[in-house]
Amino acid sequence: MCVNYRVLVCVGLLGLSLLTACGSTALRQIQEAGGIKIGLETEQNPQVRQLQTFIVTLRDQQGRALESDDVYLDLRCQALCAINRPMAEPVGNGTYRAQTVYTMAGPWTVRVVARVAGQEHAAVFVTEVAE
Repeated sequence: MCVNYRVLVCVGLLGLSLLTACGSTALRQIQEAGGIKIGLETEQNPQVRQLQTFIVTLRDQQGRALESDDVYLDLRCQALCAINRPMAEPVGNGTYRAQTVYTMAGPWTVRVVARVAGQEHAAVFVTEVAE
């Protein structure tokens, strides 16, 4: 089950601005996948050909941070066969950061894939990208 809610973002982690400038609105979604919670923070209204930041969080059922051997995003435009697979870099405490651009407007599926303790977990999120 996917839980969506808006959060006002003013985030800095390790001196990095993880989403956009302080005060912008982000969308945070969480799904359970194979016994872990995968969270994804993105810009609420992404636009085509603009750099996007994706923040992935991995937690166990008690909310403790999980470390992953590797995390990547599998982005696919549902209208055509556009595919993008950015790798996420660890930033600490079960949090990972990836950046990429959407290449076309329309509905996109963002599949977050994480390997934790040798087992692959995936969660699927959907977003609409504006021109």
